[in-house]
Amino acid sequence: KAAASKLRMEKRGEKLDRAKEKLAACQNRVDFIVTHECSSKVRHFIEMDEEHSNLMTYFFDEVGEKVQFDRWYFGCYHMDKMIPPRYQALFSKVVALEG
Repeated sequence: KAAASKLRMEKRGEKLDRAKEKLAACQNRVDFIVTHECSSKVRHFIEMDEEHSNLMTYFFDEVGEKVQFDRWYFGCYHMDKMIPPRYQALFSKVVALEG
């Protein structure tokens, strides 16, 4: 079990490294970010809950600090809510992406 868990973490780390490389190739500038999860900072704003932060939410914190973007859409909360200035939780709302 421990070996399988370690392998999953290594693969996840490799995927995060690839994501960082792809963002760097775009000079860390994108129009939109679309994810299921949000950063731990946005999560804290919505839930005031730091207990559920994990590798992905901390990675998204880094993305939020380093990447220039116009809007970040995420759906993990099953709600439609704008979190100023650039974050938007989506569930049933449909948003046209123009960029």
